[in-house]
Amino acid sequence: MKLPPVLDQPLDSEQRLKYLGPKRLQFLKTLIGNRDVFHLHITATTVDVGSWFGKRRVTCCLLDREMVLFAEGPRAYVERIPFDQIQESQYNHVTGEVVLAPRETDSLTSLKVPPLIALEILANIRNGDDHGSA
Repeated sequence: MKLPPVLDQPLDSEQRLKYLGPKRLQFLKTLIGNRDVFHLHITATTVDVGSWFGKRRVTCCLLDREMVLFAEGPRAYVERIPFDQIQESQYNHVTGEVVLAPRETDSLTSLKVPPLIALEILANIRNGDDHGSA
């Protein structure tokens, strides 16, 4: 299947706020500063962050050459993954997950997202060097 074009226009601050809300947006700013964000999605994947209210959903943020995964909580989950380390990633249509490959780690190895979001994520992972070339 052909992937969609790389998302080469960064999201502005209003778009970021719309996707994340003020609390998640502030947390993201502490992680990445003022770097350009090309994609944001709150996935259906959850992680334990030490909250009494259960697991929290993981947010996927795509920068120019890396993916930042995070979930807020008393023990916040944060992971930065350079695109060149997950070039073999693919979408598993049976489970509805982007499988991050190759990854031999105890942390997340997949993200539960809708098919169209998965295609956007894969396009950016595989063609991350194309940002700004349009």
